[in-house]
Amino acid sequence: MEIRNEALRYLSNRPRTVSEMRDHLLKKGGSSEEIEKVIEDFIQCRYLDDVKYTEMYLRYALGKRKALYRIKYELQQKGVKEF
Repeated sequence: MEIRNEALRYLSNRPRTVSEMRDHLLKKGGSSEEIEKVIEDFIQCRYLDDVKYTEMYLRYALGKRKALYRIKYELQQKGVKEF
């Protein structure tokens, strides 16, 4: 499954949100059905977890002394709806 391999490669650099993964795989030419199946599998395996990603990003951003409104904006840009 080529899309699955691309998804694994994309995750190897750093953690990603579900939205980032979906956008990346769409750009790589995956079909919606394939992409949703891979995302479902990755969520079940906990390779993708927006809550965990948000927690990690908050620790990082607060350590860099970023303002909360900027953190919220950056998370929204990454596809995280609420935190």
